[in-house]
Amino acid sequence: MASGSAKVERWTMAGGALGTFIRDYIGRVVNEHDISAVDEMVSPDYRGTGPEWQRLAPDFEALRAFYQRQATQRPDWCIDIQESIEVGEYVAVRALASGKQAFDDDGARRRPPFPTEVEWLTVYHVVEGRIVESRVVTSVVRSQA
Repeated sequence: MASGSAKVERWTMAGGALGTFIRDYIGRVVNEHDISAVDEMVSPDYRGTGPEWQRLAPDFEALRAFYQRQATQRPDWCIDIQESIEVGEYVAVRALASGKQAFDDDGARRRPPFPTEVEWLTVYHVVEGRIVESRVVTSVVRSQA
C-alpha cells in the first residue's frame, strides 16, 4: 500500500503492456483498496464470467460493490501476482491472494478455519484501455487458520 506521502506511479495505455495495466488495476483495487480503479479502468459494459465470478460480480455495479465489501470485510487481504501472459486483448493472471477472510463474499461471518491463502487464475479482456470482462477460471484455497 502507498503511504500518504509516497507518490504512486500509474501506468497508462500509451506507456506499457496490458499485463502491466492489469497488475496496476489489481494492485490498486485490492492491495490499496482504491475503488476509483474500477471507475477508471473498467468498462461500464463490464461482465464477470466463470462459475463463481458471474454470481459475485456479473456487471460493473456488482464488481464495484464486491471491492467495496472486500475493503471493509478483508482489510488486510492482498494479492501477489505470480505471473501473467498476454495474448492480443487478453491477459491471463495467476496469483496468490492472502490475508484474513473472516467473512464470506456475501458478508456472512465464517466459522474457523478461515481461508488465509487462495491461488487463482483469471483471464481479463481489455478493449480500448478498459477491462470489459474478467473470467475467474479457477480458485483454490491453499491454507487456512
